[in-house]
Amino acid sequence: MIRFFISFIFFTAISFAQSALVATGSINDNNISNTKIIYWSYDSIPKRIINGQVYPVSIKYIITNPQFTSLRYTLNQTHTTLTPIRSKSGIYHIDTLYLYNSNNTQYTPPITATAVNSDTNSSYPLTVQLQPKRLNVITLNPPKNFSGVIADNFKVTNYKTTTYDNQSNILLFFAKALHSNLKTMHFKNIAKQGLESLDENRSGESTAIYYLIINKNLENFKFTYFNLDNQNYQKISIPIKVVSDTVSTQTNLSPVTDQHTVIKLAIATAVLLILILIIIFRRKLSYMLLALIVGAYIAYLLLPPDTVCIKGGSKIQILPITQGIVFEQTKTNHNFKVLDKRNKYTRIELNKNKVGWVKNEDICKN
Repeated sequence: MIRFFISFIFFTAISFAQSALVATGSINDNNISNTKIIYWSYDSIPKRIINGQVYPVSIKYIITNPQFTSLRYTLNQTHTTLTPIRSKSGIYHIDTLYLYNSNNTQYTPPITATAVNSDTNSSYPLTVQLQPKRLNVITLNPPKNFSGVIADNFKVTNYKTTTYDNQSNILLFFAKALHSNLKTMHFKNIAKQGLESLDENRSGESTAIYYLIINKNLENFKFTYFNLDNQNYQKISIPIKVVSDTVSTQTNLSPVTDQHTVIKLAIATAVLLILILIIIFRRKLSYMLLALIVGAYIAYLLLPPDTVCIKGGSKIQILPITQGIVFEQTKTNHNFKVLDKRNKYTRIELNKNKVGWVKNEDICKN
């Protein structure tokens, strides 16, 4: 029994060493040194992938030094995530990485790993590398309204359309995708478009905000994406319903209109006149304080709105976020009406039809 156990361990180690050496493609002193602690190989690679797809690659390994519990990966090309999905199969650790295939690349990227201690975050001084494996890559022949999105699943979770100018509307939609590179999303025949924000989590789900400047007469915005689960094109349709007369891309961010101010002023003036009549004809001096308060409110409404000087060349964004999409740029120093302030941004009214956010650092200094 003891002999059998020793033989099992010996042949397992030899098998993994051979796999590692085959994966690296060569045998040299450096490789022999590295494989003393890590024995690894590819566990599974897709038989066929699509150009532009995010695809899974599984790696199985054993770390012989008990001080180190997992692998830390690095790649030398663009990828989706280096945070692996981890599992175990018997004595093997299984790590699944999701990699991005770009420019019709025919091989997996070289994958380098270092053994790490998860508790102390310390790492082994030497690394190992899996050499690229050949891929069977195909290229799609997409329809004209293809968005460029290839995903296990993609859906639009919310949307909003507002007026941009006399000829155009701005459509902003929120989307979720599973195992997809949403940076490739692009629509033909749209002059102004782009990602407003993009977040990716370790489960492979991406959330994005995307904007497009579309023709004012468009009633539905339709496009397709390629669904990897169904292996076909799925249709998406977003109804165009304009909800505001200004470029306002978040709920409760619309400016207070002059019409609302006029209504408030009219009501306050009527109340003040009634109070004055009561004071004059009924000699109710106790209403004097209330009349003064209403009069002060009317004076407040009549005050000119706050303005701010914005430097020439400042970029006006749709949303008050880092690296937000720029849709306008000031030409010279100019004063604008202030609508709101949020963190490091100030919301200004460019004209009667457009509003946007500018960084506080672009405000003119006195």
